[in-house]
Amino acid sequence: MKKNKQIIISGFALFSMFFGSGNLIFPPTLGIQAGTEWWISALGFLLTGVGFVMLGVLATTKVGGEISGIGQRVGNNFSKLFSLLIILCIGPGLAIPRTAATTSEVLQASLAPSVPSILVNGIFFLLVIYFCLSESKVIDILGKYLTPALLVTLTIIILRAVLFPLGHPVDLHAHGVFGFSFKQGYQTMDCLAALMFTFIVIQGFRDLGYEGQALMTFTKKAAAIAGIGLSFIYGGFIYLGSTISSFGWEGLSRVELLVKSTDAMLGIVGMILLSLAMTLACLTTAIGLTVTCAEYFQKISRNKLSYRFLVYLVSLVSFFLSLGGVEYIIKVSGPILEGIYPVAIILILAILFDRFIKKRSTYIGLVFGALVPVLSKLLALFIHIDYYAQLQKTMPENQGTFLWLAFSLVFGLIFTFLPIKEVDSLEE
Repeated sequence: MKKNKQIIISGFALFSMFFGSGNLIFPPTLGIQAGTEWWISALGFLLTGVGFVMLGVLATTKVGGEISGIGQRVGNNFSKLFSLLIILCIGPGLAIPRTAATTSEVLQASLAPSVPSILVNGIFFLLVIYFCLSESKVIDILGKYLTPALLVTLTIIILRAVLFPLGHPVDLHAHGVFGFSFKQGYQTMDCLAALMFTFIVIQGFRDLGYEGQALMTFTKKAAAIAGIGLSFIYGGFIYLGSTISSFGWEGLSRVELLVKSTDAMLGIVGMILLSLAMTLACLTTAIGLTVTCAEYFQKISRNKLSYRFLVYLVSLVSFFLSLGGVEYIIKVSGPILEGIYPVAIILILAILFDRFIKKRSTYIGLVFGALVPVLSKLLALFIHIDYYAQLQKTMPENQGTFLWLAFSLVFGLIFTFLPIKEVDSLEE
């Protein structure tokens, strides 16, 4: 009974961890762009936004629950760099600024249309700093009520969209829907977060004395619970977007579309509840990420940089970046995530199937192949030709999205036969 209770608790903990309300802005836009092919869009988005997230949890659990165990399959220096890039992505570089930008745009589209972003974002980060540096439990208390309220509201919206849709999906003759939606799943950044935060969730099982295969079994069950919940929410909102694909709302921003569709579904009360709950969820996410970043940089600086200073620094950098707005942050983050996500995905898969991979050189080859798109872009700065992009154009759109995977497998095979020194973590 106790272990079943812990599985359920951990499953909901995983769901809450990865269900950043900021991610909710993507599914409706995907649906409105896909029309009748919304289900293909859902498959692509859920593969990266849910599937590889949960596989990331399992892979990290398999190597002990720490991200260092993922990167060390390639090498210690790579592990440190990989961890740093991830913390920058889910921290002050991309994710934290987007929580503030989402909050201001949600409020502007619903409750406070005339309030400038600089004011909302400034107040947002003053609250982040306050709660990061204090022991106040106000946010936790509010979260116990508003987070369930958000989930109830979302469930009602989805059921309303299915049972009493505002319209019907139209055939937009969209191309490359699966591949495009797959890459949009990168924007959740949850696959990266899974590598960083899995240890928090599995600690509950360890406290009950479970390790090894038992720990993996319970983590799989918890991941299944979280995966079902995330798939329901994301898939439901992609379908919602498809039902309004004939409304002419394509020109709306992601945030505006989410707020307007909620207003159309549930009226002003639903829109207000969604806006307030999303605002709190973005705030709690920003607080958690800021604490994580400050503690990470304090650790790698060997306490030369104080936690308080780092909270101020992360918040200040995030504040200035947040002023660019949600759409700008998404635009900037696209190329960055397209560079780091393939590396994360191939390492996750390699670790889950590590019984077939016996050499460190194979891991190096897999990562090198996954980086071919990035290396090609860097080379193009000098020779003005992006050979990888040119090769992609010769392929169907969906297949071109996964061209990096072919390079990864080929280089993984080639590097297997190279005389590269092994590391301790891979020795029998």
